[in-house]
This record gives sequence, C-alpha cells and structure tokens, in this order.
Amino acid sequence: MAMMLLNASATVTVCHSKTVDIGHYTREADILVAAIGKPGFVTAEMVKPGATLIDVGINRVTDAAEWRASFPAMRSGQRSLRSGVDAGGRHSS
Repeated sequence: MAMMLLNASATVTVCHSKTVDIGHYTREADILVAAIGKPGFVTAEMVKPGATLIDVGINRVTDAAEWRASFPAMRSGQRSLRSGVDAGGRHSS
C-alpha cells in the first residue's frame, strides 16, 4: 500500500507498533492505513477527524475510530451504513 501511494505522488510516513508517540503521526494523516495486526490498536484519539481510514488487516479497529473517520473502514462483504456502498463499490438497495 505504501508503494502504491508513493507511486501516486503521495507523501507516505510508515510507522509500526513500537513507534514512539505513534498518535502524533496518525493524527496528521489524511489517509490512515491500519495493518498492525493488533485488534483495537487504533483508537478514536489516533484518527484525524475527516480522515480516510483503511483497515487492511483481519482485525477490526474500534467502532469509535471508524466513525470518527470520514469514510469508515470496510471489509469485504460489508455494507457501509453511511453511504449504502459495499466494500466492492456497489450500491446497496
């Protein structure tokens, strides 16, 4: 994902679970990609209001973090309650 964003001319910061004051970096992100493998690691306080949150892991982030983001993280087969669009981009009825 980092390489894809770099190829699209995005400025990318990569952090890991041991990054000191990781919230400092996550609160600045317009797009936050969570792939840390620890359920609940990303909290609402770590997400910039209006940011896009992408959960690429198999663990869910906390509901509070998802709803603080402008477009909640969606996993395959889920439907967004806000937009009526499923994870594949299809509109629900």
